[in-house]
Amino acid sequence: MSYRHFHGSPMTRLTRLRELSLFGDLPAADLRHVDALTCEISVPPGTVLIRQGQFGREAFVVASGLADVSVDGWTVARVGAGEPLGEVALLEGTRRSATVTAVTPMNVLVMDPRQFADLMSNPRIAEHIDEVQTRRRGAVERTAELTSAP
Repeated sequence: MSYRHFHGSPMTRLTRLRELSLFGDLPAADLRHVDALTCEISVPPGTVLIRQGQFGREAFVVASGLADVSVDGWTVARVGAGEPLGEVALLEGTRRSATVTAVTPMNVLVMDPRQFADLMSNPRIAEHIDEVQTRRRGAVERTAELTSAP
């Protein structure tokens, strides 16, 4: 994966984090903690961030841009700012359940498994990620029903 790191002042980064739905209701101290846990990178359109079937080595949060999520070659969702990516493999210790490909230029926050576990220790963030997972499972199930219908 080819990418470049985003460099911004700490206040710019905290302002950008606050604008993301995943972090918007966090107090300033928690935002600073999230900032310390993450590295922001830019990726061009067409970049595969996550490949279905591979082992997860990192989790992402979309800071800007759009990506398509596909399962078994079927697009099941389009994700944007504030959406976590790759969290399922880290939470469940499984292989990646989907492929995620940048549709537009994107900035994403990247965390290794230890950093992600630290992030998930915040109940507000853990609850939001659980809601995202529930919504995504429903989308995958609906797509499976549509693609298996005669």
